[in-house]
Amino acid sequence: MGLYALLDNRLVGAVWIRRLNADHGSNGYIDDNTPILTVAVIPEFRGKGIGSMMMDQLFIEAGALYDYISVTVLSDSRALSFYERHGFTLYNNGFDEKSFVDGSNVITLRKTLEKAEIKRPTDGYDPRRWMD
Repeated sequence: MGLYALLDNRLVGAVWIRRLNADHGSNGYIDDNTPILTVAVIPEFRGKGIGSMMMDQLFIEAGALYDYISVTVLSDSRALSFYERHGFTLYNNGFDEKSFVDGSNVITLRKTLEKAEIKRPTDGYDPRRWMD
């Protein structure tokens, strides 16, 4: 599940979740029912609230299906405070995690999702802001 952000008809960011199983060996894996979050915003558009808006909408939609979402960040990353502001907390999986990409120290965070009614652009949102 995912969505993307457009600004003046230009793709500026995307956010998505994917459910994996233990066999995938992915950072951020908690269990088969907790999807892993990925967020990307083009550097020149960061700090403008685009990532936050996308995540807020994704949380609403994902809350209809899941209880939690996880994400993995570098342990010394500035992004850690971004995720904490959005309700993610440290998830202790009982071992030191290393990035599968380069061996850096990473930590897993988990967010408890609220069960809420899904509101889609066709339900009254400004169609210039969100896309189905």
